[in-house]
Amino acid sequence: KKNGEEEVDYQALKKWWDEPSNHSAKEKDAANLGDFLSRMLRAGYDFVIVASAGNDSAPSIGHLESKYNSWTCLISYEQYPEVYDRIIVVGALDQNYNIAWFSNAGERCDIYAPGVKILSTVPGSRFQNTFYNENRKLREWSGTSMASPHVAGVAAMVWTANNSLTGAEVKKIVCGSISDSSGDYPMVDAYKAVKVSRIPTGMGDTDDPEKGAVLGFVVDSDQEEKAIENAEILFTSESTGICYVAYTDQDGHFEITLPAGDYYLDAAANNYSAYSWKDGKETIRVEAEQVLYLDWIKMDLHNDRAAVLPDGITWAVEPEIDAEDIIVGDRNVGFDDSVSSPYVYLKRNGKYGLIGYDGEIAVNPKYDSFNGGDFYGLDDFIAVYDSRSGDTMFAQNYNDDGKWKIVEQKKAFGQPGIGTNSTTYFIDENDGKLYRLNSFLNQPEAFFDADASYVVQKINCVRSEYGIDDSSATDEKFYLYASKGTEEESFVTKGYKYVCSNGDGYCAWSGTPDNRYILSSYNTVAFSNDKKKWDIYDSLGYLIASDLEPFDCNINLTPWWSPATAFFKNGDYHDSAENTHGSAVPFCATEGWVAVKKNGLYGYLDLDGNEVIPFGVLEDVRPVHNGKAWAKYDGKWGVLSFE
Repeated sequence: KKNGEEEVDYQALKKWWDEPSNHSAKEKDAANLGDFLSRMLRAGYDFVIVASAGNDSAPSIGHLESKYNSWTCLISYEQYPEVYDRIIVVGALDQNYNIAWFSNAGERCDIYAPGVKILSTVPGSRFQNTFYNENRKLREWSGTSMASPHVAGVAAMVWTANNSLTGAEVKKIVCGSISDSSGDYPMVDAYKAVKVSRIPTGMGDTDDPEKGAVLGFVVDSDQEEKAIENAEILFTSESTGICYVAYTDQDGHFEITLPAGDYYLDAAANNYSAYSWKDGKETIRVEAEQVLYLDWIKMDLHNDRAAVLPDGITWAVEPEIDAEDIIVGDRNVGFDDSVSSPYVYLKRNGKYGLIGYDGEIAVNPKYDSFNGGDFYGLDDFIAVYDSRSGDTMFAQNYNDDGKWKIVEQKKAFGQPGIGTNSTTYFIDENDGKLYRLNSFLNQPEAFFDADASYVVQKINCVRSEYGIDDSSATDEKFYLYASKGTEEESFVTKGYKYVCSNGDGYCAWSGTPDNRYILSSYNTVAFSNDKKKWDIYDSLGYLIASDLEPFDCNINLTPWWSPATAFFKNGDYHDSAENTHGSAVPFCATEGWVAVKKNGLYGYLDLDGNEVIPFGVLEDVRPVHNGKAWAKYDGKWGVLSFE
């Protein structure tokens, strides 16, 4: 102690910790406890013990081994396998899903749970938040002792949901049900654990004396938190040769009822190499009237980069191009593809150039910035600016002869040619009708279009001889408003604070909701309330995907990415480009495909929200342009061809 306060010499602690002879006493006590618990099992008692990993770690020494924290943690698998399989050692995570600085870790730590700033009960039958420190602030406790009760509670729920489980099966389920929010350390997930523990409806009659059930999970071998959906699990009877098939759900979970016997297990999934249980050397035994909980099936991604792609998508340019970023600055306008530029920005070693969708560099990346200023439109040309000379531009121009070519010029100027923000749509709260407004003339026009949807705001529209300058937005939120082919127009989304679209607020479609055709560009709208998570809807108001993340690539403020409408407040007109800046938006759909990012993973969806290229196969993606799209795989950029 120092000045009456306890002080820990962490370096001395680590030195002691690393010396095996200092653990001998604990190991002896652990053996005694292991022997006692083994006798309990032999006597017919079952149990699960949830132990805290310990709080001996420190930033100066790193995370110490959890197995030396207590006798319970030190019981070895070699001596007492059945006891070991019933002990869950729990480490602590902070609010960002990172391991707490004080938490012990190591291979003996089975699972992690929240353990930082936890409100709990305290002696005296009082809840902790009734106690205050001297500064009158709520006192919060941290430690692996705060984390382990989370896991103990989950284990209790699992055993309550299915009391036929053994303690070892409870541990396997609890430690195998990992939260999607987990970072580098697996965090317990109560919902998944209880879901797996119950024998779901549709598994068949497990009371059939001839049958038993098998449950398991399929995950990526490199990213175990990544579940593999729609994997085919094939069970082949060793005695009869009859095959039975199960498929994994979105959590990677599968379940099947089988006649009792021995089975070979094989698994197959898109973009993954074929898997055989224990390399085909062992079978699994299904017992009548019992549920078998398998260890995780871990599948490897194909090493062949061509094999990772589904049918109909190929590499037009192999992913062999080194680049820090590929920045897509043009937009496909659907009805006139010739206007769309065949070039994108290439960033390499901090410099910018131009590269075509054929993989050929048109302008070497040696310039300081791209698109010299906000006045340079990306439909007419793309410019690469050299700040050293102050005015030199390499630009790509769409010429009168209908061809693109690269030219060097001084003080290049251009202007976006298509899809500007000149037209705004709104609902007049006074009469409930849809209006469109020419933002320059400031004159609203009521109209009805049975083949389109519109991004709107609710406006308290007050007309004057000068237009609607005295009007104000009712709630300053954006909505998707669709006629759906009838006179019964309606709001088809909730209100959102932010919006972006590649259709300038106009989303054309034809047909019926069950048989729809959406024009290749004007087909999706993205909404957000915080610019961190975005929802994408098609033009009929069907939710394609939710909780998408914005992209990190530096998209300029062009009409493609500007919001779809504008708002009025206190009589002032506000360009809605104020609402979404730079890369704080997702990609909207082009040509029927949506390049998306979710939970840090990238992929492509179709307009029904199906994964065309599943999340995580590619390391980065860009929108589809004339059937092609830039994508990153194994650290290199290439061009995909979408047939």
